Amino acid sequence: MHPEVYPEAAKLKKQFDYAQKKAIPFISINGSTEIEGGAVNVKNLETGEQKAFELSDISGILGFIA
Repeated sequence: MHPEVYPEAAKLKKQFDYAQKKAIPFISINGSTEIEGGAVNVKNLETGEQKAFELSDISGILGFIA
């Protein structure tokens, strides 16, 4: 698995469709609220489960995507 950044500013629906077409299993949703709060939201596109993590919680993020 390798990280990929959506190549342009676009609506979330278009970005979700892109991820699904490329069979990307997890996405990170980071708006201004998350950036200001030092957090990251990670969503499992297969199950729909989404969790918020502190940026420093690497083990929590890895546990979620493993």
